[in-house]
Amino acid sequence: MPAQPTATPPLTATPQPPIPTNTPVPSPTSTRPSPTIRVIADVLNVREKPTTESPIITKLSQGTMLPTLGRNLAGDWLLIVLSDGTQGWVSAQWVETSVPTQTLPIAEAVTPTPTPQPATPTPTVTTTPEATPTLLPAPVLLEPQHEQVFDARGPGQLKWSWQGVLASDQFFVVIIAYPHDQAIWHDIHWVKETSFTPPAYLKDLITGNRRCEWHVVVKRQTGTDAQGMKVGEAVSQPSAVRAFVWGE
Repeated sequence: MPAQPTATPPLTATPQPPIPTNTPVPSPTSTRPSPTIRVIADVLNVREKPTTESPIITKLSQGTMLPTLGRNLAGDWLLIVLSDGTQGWVSAQWVETSVPTQTLPIAEAVTPTPTPQPATPTPTVTTTPEATPTLLPAPVLLEPQHEQVFDARGPGQLKWSWQGVLASDQFFVVIIAYPHDQAIWHDIHWVKETSFTPPAYLKDLITGNRRCEWHVVVKRQTGTDAQGMKVGEAVSQPSAVRAFVWGE
């Protein structure tokens, strides 16, 4: 009897172990601490916009510390973040900052996104946008020279020029930022002249490297605060920033 053909089983692939691959390890990154403010007034208003005419969001007590996102163009208002994430503006006159104010970026408050509502047909209303006020040219600083070093007698007069003419409610606002107890403080004065002599008491308040920065901006007075200090809004661009060292 003839032999029967035998079926040959099909070849099967032998599974191979997976080839190990190197898992990338993220490189460590360094982060810089966020700038902060500390309230030095007894009570400080937080407003929706950088003006004393804007509605008050809340009030902060003395010693409160919060992060700041930046400043307005004139550098006299700072945008902060409250503990609940709400953003608001505070006057730079009544806070200490962990970094010089002029090094902060120009900031704009973020408007919360409203919850979508069902569309309702409404008549189209055409409105004329409000004109944005144009700021006048900045004052030009003259004396002293940038980074000039003085002895204990101080810098004498700070001098500048301006091509405009002050209205009755306008002033030159001189802002001197100085180091004190590892923070940056601000000494602010409203004057009508194009010169100003820093008060002698500053010499005893300045600590650390004793390097001060100053600039000038023209403001229109809109009122006074709870401490009787002038408040207002900028009508000019801020000047450049100069520095001097006040020796002991």
